[in-house]
Amino acid sequence: MLNTSKFTKILVSIFIVSLLSSCSMMKDRDRWTDRGAIDTRLIIEYLLADMPLPPDSDILEEKTVIQGSGQGWSGKMTFLTPLSPAELMIFFYENIATAGWDLISSTISEQIILVYKRGYRIATVEILRDYPMFGRQTTGIISVVPDDAVASNPFNQYKLKQNPD
Repeated sequence: MLNTSKFTKILVSIFIVSLLSSCSMMKDRDRWTDRGAIDTRLIIEYLLADMPLPPDSDILEEKTVIQGSGQGWSGKMTFLTPLSPAELMIFFYENIATAGWDLISSTISEQIILVYKRGYRIATVEILRDYPMFGRQTTGIISVVPDDAVASNPFNQYKLKQNPD
C-alpha cells in the first residue's frame, strides 16, 4: 500500500505534468488558429487577387465563406476597416477600376452597395456603418458569383394570379 507522502508526490507530479502539457497545447492551439487566419487570407488573396482591400482592414474569418472551385466558385468575405463608409466608397471607386472591374450599378443611402463586373464574375460590395462604443469602424462585405449564376428567373413558377374585375 502507498503511504500518504508518496501518494502526494505522485499526485503533485501528475498535476505538474498536466499543467505543463496543457500550456504547450495552448501554444500549439494559437499556432493553428493563426495558421487558419493566414490560410483564409491566402485563399482570399488568390481568389480575389484583383479586388483591392483597404490597408489595415481585418478579414472576419467566421463571416467569410468560399464555395465551389474553378470558375464556378462563389463566396462572401466580410472585413472591418477604420475608414468611414464614405472613405471606403471612395477607396473602391479609385482602386477597383484600375484592377479591371467595371461599375455596373450603385446605391448610396444608409447602406452603400456597389456592383462590379470583370470577365465572368460579378462582385457586390456592401458598405455598412458600425456604431461601436469607442472609435469608428466600417464593415465591408464583398460577395462574388459567376455572372451566369442565375441562368433563368427562378421565380417564374410563382407568378401572381390576377383577379378578374
